[in-house]
Amino acid sequence: MSSQKQRKRIDFIQELFENNPQLFNHSKIPEIKSKGENRVVAVLPLNYHNIYGETVLRINELYNESDNIKEYRYAWEYPDLKGIKKRSKHKRHITSFDKQEHPEPPWNVDTDPFHHHNVPGNTSLRTETSIKTLEDVVTIFTDYIVSHNRFMESHIFYYEEL
Repeated sequence: MSSQKQRKRIDFIQELFENNPQLFNHSKIPEIKSKGENRVVAVLPLNYHNIYGETVLRINELYNESDNIKEYRYAWEYPDLKGIKKRSKHKRHITSFDKQEHPEPPWNVDTDPFHHHNVPGNTSLRTETSIKTLEDVVTIFTDYIVSHNRFMESHIFYYEEL
């Protein structure tokens, strides 16, 4: 990935953070950076949720040679706390949307490589999804943060395309 394209994506994520105060906690500093030559990672603090408390949007994007997103993971998680042993991915997990190929059983889905990890605390299980962009994920997570609703594994995000 070109460094210019990587910089543009970092700037885009920063603008997403700044332009969505209903979702993101602006009293905390987001972490947005390039990782190697073909990855952008970010941890964006979310506003306080009455059920989950402090949470974050964790972004991990991998780019191909054409500078397109090859794989991603957009996760609503509990944050790692400084000075405390890191939580496992399962213990941090509330829900996430991924683009990663997993054609092998037992958890393959019809929308592979796109899938939704819909069971809080279990990143192995997944279901079909039509959600394919960070912007769509931000819209979904905003609904939960603003309403303070609990995320339930029965909440499915799959819409038939017309």
